[in-house]
Amino acid sequence: MSWLPVALNTKELKEALEVAVPGLTYRAMFGGFAVYANGTVVAGITDQGYMLKASISGIEEVLSFPDARAWQYRPDAPVSKQYVVVRPEDAYRWLRERLDS
Repeated sequence: MSWLPVALNTKELKEALEVAVPGLTYRAMFGGFAVYANGTVVAGITDQGYMLKASISGIEEVLSFPDARAWQYRPDAPVSKQYVVVRPEDAYRWLRERLDS
């Protein structure tokens, strides 16, 4: 996945996630949303898409998802050590697992 030339609509992404994975809660943050499962931040929604917050021990699993990439605030910023941008279907599956645990 290359750097997105067009910003995605965070409100539309949130609405889609609310339907796909009921039971999550949200807080508006930095132009997007923090996503919570059972009171813990598990993801974010940005104009780059869904970014999952992986543990240090789980980062390799999330990075192995198709088209996954470490999140960067902008192209010249350092890559995140915890957040990974993923396809919607991977975000939905992973977040359902977080709610079930």
